[in-house]
Amino acid sequence: VFGELKQVLLGAYGGIFVISRALSGLAVVTFPMAKNSGLAASFSGQAQKKTVAVTMWCCLVLAEGWILYAGGAAAASMTAVGAALTFLYYYCMAKKEFGGITGDLAGYFLQVCELVLTAVLAAVARFAI
Repeated sequence: VFGELKQVLLGAYGGIFVISRALSGLAVVTFPMAKNSGLAASFSGQAQKKTVAVTMWCCLVLAEGWILYAGGAAAASMTAVGAALTFLYYYCMAKKEFGGITGDLAGYFLQVCELVLTAVLAAVARFAI
C-alpha cells in the first residue's frame, strides 16, 4: 500500500501517526475498560480525563491541518472520514467482543488505524491527484 503513495503525499503521511495516537489516547479516557487492571485501565484511572480529551482533540485538529497543508483537501477529508470510521469500528468491536478496551486492543487499534489511513492516502494518490 505504501508503494502507491505519490511523493506529494509523503509529508501528509506523517500526520496519520499523530491521528492514530490521538484517537488511541481519546479512547483510553472515554471508552469503557474491559477490566479494572492492566495497562489501559491504569492509564485511564490516573488520567485527568477532561484535560487528556481536550489535548487529544487539539492534536487531531492540528494533524488534520497538517494533512490539509501537506496533502490537500482530498487527503485531509478522506483521512478524517477513514479515522472516524475506524474509531467507530474500534468502539463497537471492543464493547461487543470484550466489554471495553484493553492495552492490547489499544495496540491493535493503532495498527489498524495506521493501515486504513495509509490505504486512504494511497487511494487519494491514485484517484484524486
